Amino acid sequence: MDKQIHQIYHVARCGSTLMTSLLSTVYQAYSEPSWSASFLLGIDPYKNMESFYGSVVKFPSLTSCFETNFPGNKVFLYRPLAQHLCKIKSVDPLWIENRLRKTDYILKKYNHPAINWIPKDKLDRVTYVWLCSVFRMLDSSNVLWITTNSFLEDKKETLKLVCNHFNIPEVTDFSLCDVNVKKSGLNGKDIPVIDTFYQSKDIEYTFPSYGLIETKMALYDPDIQRRVEEIENLFPQLKDYLY
Repeated sequence: MDKQIHQIYHVARCGSTLMTSLLSTVYQAYSEPSWSASFLLGIDPYKNMESFYGSVVKFPSLTSCFETNFPGNKVFLYRPLAQHLCKIKSVDPLWIENRLRKTDYILKKYNHPAINWIPKDKLDRVTYVWLCSVFRMLDSSNVLWITTNSFLEDKKETLKLVCNHFNIPEVTDFSLCDVNVKKSGLNGKDIPVIDTFYQSKDIEYTFPSYGLIETKMALYDPDIQRRVEEIENLFPQLKDYLY
C-alpha cells in the first residue's frame, strides 16, 4: 500500500475545491472528508486515515493552522493577504461568524510561536488565521506554493505542476472549470469528489475566471491597505506573501 496522502491545504475561498475536483478526473481525490476535521474537534486523525492512503485529500482550511505530519507531499493554495481580505469581506457574514468560533479555539490552544500579535476585531482574527496558515506551511517540508490567481489564470499549467509534485497522471479534462463547486455540494463527503459530482442533482455553473482578485483593486479599500501595512511592519519576512 502507498502509505502517503497527497495533501492540499489552503486559506479558504481560494479555489481549492475546484483544484481537487479537477484532480479527481485522473486520481482518487477527496474534498474535506469527515476525519480531516479531526484537529478542530480535538481528535487524533491518524487512526482514521489508512483507507485514504494513496489518495489526494483536500483538508479544511483551518487545518493549515495546525502542525501536520501526514506522510506525502503538500500543496498550499493561497491568496496574498490583500486579496484574501478582499475576498473574505465579500462573503456571507454568517460564514465568517462560524469560522471565528473555530479561530478562537486555535488562538487559545495552537498559537504559532512566531505570531506575537493579538487580534483586535473580526477581520484581525481572519488575518490571524491567514498568518498561522502561512507560518505553518513555511515550517513544513515538500510544499508546493500556488497563488489563487496563478491557478485561475492558467489552470492547465498549474495542474501540471501539482500533478508532477504528487507524481500522479496529468489532468486533461477541464470541463469541471465551469462548475460552481462551492454551491454544488462537493465538500465534506467521504466518497471521491468525482463520485459526488456524478451523483449530485444540483450542479451549478459559473464563469471559469470567477474568483480572480487584483491586489491593486483590493488596496483601494483603505481598511485593507491599513491592515496589510500593519502586518508588513510586524512581519517584514512575509512581505512577498502579502501583495
